[in-house]
Amino acid sequence: PTLGAVDHVSLNPVGRADDVSAAAAVARRVAATLSRRVPVMLYGAARADNRSLAATRRATRAYFASRRESSPPGIEPDLGPALDDRAGLCCCGAAPHVLNYNIRLEPGASRDQADAVADAVRTRRRSTPADSEEAVACPPPDSRRLVGVEALALRHADDVFEVACNLLDAEASPPSLVRARAEAAADRLGLRLRSDYVIGLTIDQIRAVLERGD
Repeated sequence: PTLGAVDHVSLNPVGRADDVSAAAAVARRVAATLSRRVPVMLYGAARADNRSLAATRRATRAYFASRRESSPPGIEPDLGPALDDRAGLCCCGAAPHVLNYNIRLEPGASRDQADAVADAVRTRRRSTPADSEEAVACPPPDSRRLVGVEALALRHADDVFEVACNLLDAEASPPSLVRARAEAAADRLGLRLRSDYVIGLTIDQIRAVLERGD
């Protein structure tokens, strides 16, 4: 799901020092330009409180869940006009580089099983009561949680589930490590992984392009 015609604009530092302050300054300038036409919510280092993109999205959930109501709850954008249903709103911020990595499960996985695989790779466990019908026991191969991994199970139109991951520290938790953890969890549930893929460029690929001057 997207928040608007332009979902979000992310500014990431790619220098060896990974100084996010310069990216934050650029993000605020970009946001100011966008806000001439659309409402903008800032996130990450572009905000004084460093609110994450995920938390910013959660702040909009009530509006979009009830936008068909006659008086939906309001959202106060950081910049720009009031929310317009035609264009939605845009999130603009600055954060360290995030690698998007997705894992598709073979057909036949249930929602609970897909959630369990996602829970096995994410840094923080989903809080599900032990006696809940939604709980699926699937501990990771070891007791240590992966570093800097956000994960969410998404259902596609063909009823195939995908575990969408944001790798906040791809050096500590590269795709190969995340896949191994997901594969072990899926195996214990009697599932198989269909495929996996990275969206966009890794930080090293971006630096290589910049150094070549392409």
